[in-house]
Amino acid sequence: MKNQESSSSPRVARRRARIRERILSTAASLFASHGVDHVTMTDISDEADVSRGNLYSHFDSKEELLHAICQPAMEYSMEQIHRLNGLPPTEAIEGILRVHAEVWRRFPNALLVVCQLMDTTTEEVVSGHERHSRNDLTVFRQAADVNLLRMEPELAIKVVDTIGIPLLELAQETPDPDAFFLESMLRLLLRE
Repeated sequence: MKNQESSSSPRVARRRARIRERILSTAASLFASHGVDHVTMTDISDEADVSRGNLYSHFDSKEELLHAICQPAMEYSMEQIHRLNGLPPTEAIEGILRVHAEVWRRFPNALLVVCQLMDTTTEEVVSGHERHSRNDLTVFRQAADVNLLRMEPELAIKVVDTIGIPLLELAQETPDPDAFFLESMLRLLLRE
């Protein structure tokens, strides 16, 4: 992100922060609904009702904007996952799934954008997701070591990555979305 010019007015700084948040919110919504490849910086500036110059004063590029959208969700997720270290495998897997549900509630558009970027070369987002998956894989390997998983750990990661978001979306139509998601994923992943 570009360095923000120091301003003698806190009002100007607050206005600039509100514009930045409007740009991020608008871009996340557009990317999530139309796809990263189908949204231009002009689309974002038009929808956010800011000039292209103003948009570029906040973000040098589309890649920088994508990183700013995804980074908070990835950081939050990693912080929560690290808190699961040392738990027994079943509890750790439940914890991972609860974190996925919480990230969905807090950052739904960012999560949709991260999934779109997995097949791209947006290195910062992909490397963040890979670190997250490595942590999950460690837990799934521990579960496999005690014969809890229905499948190989690597496949369990793919199941969570592939089915997680559609299941989270579907769960929103149930009375208790978190319980629906958790129970469904545990039935897919763990032996009875």
